[in-house]
Amino acid sequence: MTAALYVQALRHGCCQVLRLRLPPWQKLLLIGLKAVAITGYFVGKLRSWSRASNGSMREARPRRPLPSFLCSGGPAGGAVVVVPACIAGRHQAARLQRLVHGVLFGQQEAPAAVVVVDDCSPVQVADLLAEVQGAAPIGHQPLLAVHRLPTNQGLAAACNVGLQLAAGMGAGVVLFTDDDCQPDADWVACMLAAQARTPGLVCGRTAATRPGTAVGLFHDVFGTLNGRLLPDGSLLYGCTCNLSAALPALQAAAGSGAPAAGPFPAPACGSSGLLLFDESFSIAAFENVEYCVRARKAGIAISYAPEALVLHDYAYTPAALFRQFAKHGSQEGLMALKHREYPALLAASRDVPAVAAGACS
Repeated sequence: MTAALYVQALRHGCCQVLRLRLPPWQKLLLIGLKAVAITGYFVGKLRSWSRASNGSMREARPRRPLPSFLCSGGPAGGAVVVVPACIAGRHQAARLQRLVHGVLFGQQEAPAAVVVVDDCSPVQVADLLAEVQGAAPIGHQPLLAVHRLPTNQGLAAACNVGLQLAAGMGAGVVLFTDDDCQPDADWVACMLAAQARTPGLVCGRTAATRPGTAVGLFHDVFGTLNGRLLPDGSLLYGCTCNLSAALPALQAAAGSGAPAAGPFPAPACGSSGLLLFDESFSIAAFENVEYCVRARKAGIAISYAPEALVLHDYAYTPAALFRQFAKHGSQEGLMALKHREYPALLAASRDVPAVAAGACS
């Protein structure tokens, strides 16, 4: 059965590439990379089956109330940008500094605050960002908060901490992005405008920082981090590298009682009364998909705002592409257990390209 599904996925991927308006040599490249991605995904699925037999399909952990924390400035309000981060080396450190500096000082409409959730990085993130805070223009003292987790808990847990901290600051909208991203100068403004039109969850457009590479072309043409579009025009899910959430909608959904996830209990809403991410997705894969599907069940709108652009610094090698899709494939089984309708929703959805296929030539 798995072999048949694998062959079917390869055939569908090849047909998908052949329909694109691209030069033949680019189509050949994309067919090869599509095979790499699909193979990685199925390898991840096979590996997850052995882990599932050993009891790794965990239930969501309850979230304890957050301790107090120190930051520069007073209460925020408005839009708060949340950056979950686990920084392990100089390259990542430089990317995080560039991101925070750009969000604090380079946005046309500055956020009220930036909250960096340090997921127990080997380096001291607070020290790295003190340099950014010190570079503030005279008379400009933005609110920058760094919250360090005592142990590495994963992206879902870090997002939950960021949500609760932002809610405690009085935020109306939370914008998520990652340390390997470069938001456009009008990103915050575009997200706020999109939330004003359709409050709920909004996914922006995520494009590659190096579109001239083969792997960059792959991610842009297939919209790897752009979510998937359903026939009704809404998104099946968005990705936390470029996602905003209206906190009143999350609070209303939590207050109405979030639907249970299949045979598992719904994740705890925490002391802030918010719809939280499911921390049983302990790695950075499918936590966003599960969150959006559960939000949809709770009545939260999920829309796409292509004008809210973020450039993503992918790892631009076929091996990295294989690992990325293997990681996501390893979590599909858990997702299907929690939401039995997910495979049908996925089959009904389609890619959201980051660029038009003809623009990649």
